[in-house]
Amino acid sequence: MIVVTGGMGFIGMHTTRRLLDQGESVVVTHYRVRRTPDFIADELGKRLAVETIDVTSPHDVAEVVRKHQATGIVHLAVPGLGGLTPGEEYRVNMLGLMNVLEAGRMFGVRRVTVASSITVYAGLPHGPFEEAVNLPMESRNTTEG
Repeated sequence: MIVVTGGMGFIGMHTTRRLLDQGESVVVTHYRVRRTPDFIADELGKRLAVETIDVTSPHDVAEVVRKHQATGIVHLAVPGLGGLTPGEEYRVNMLGLMNVLEAGRMFGVRRVTVASSITVYAGLPHGPFEEAVNLPMESRNTTEG
């Protein structure tokens, strides 16, 4: 079972579809926004479960990992753009990451994947975009930085 935090977001839904296509069972999490697009709706109650969690709560994250006996976690949960102050956004992102990593450690999850958006490369004039590329220190929005 793979847990996808932020699984109701755009990247989360498409990641979930791909995991389902690969034969995985998936738990998607959401905080406030819940939607079920047609391209994954047929799997609800079969190989797809939905859980409401607050990633800043270590109990919420650990309980979902324990309950579903997760073998993997794909961490995609982030606050909505402009929904929080920069300080609160940083707090939510860091606590969420720490809670996901700790739940993975506590329950022996084989793989934790942390993903980002290609937006981090938006300040570069052109590709190829690789992990070793130095990114600009200035950003135009919180996703770039």
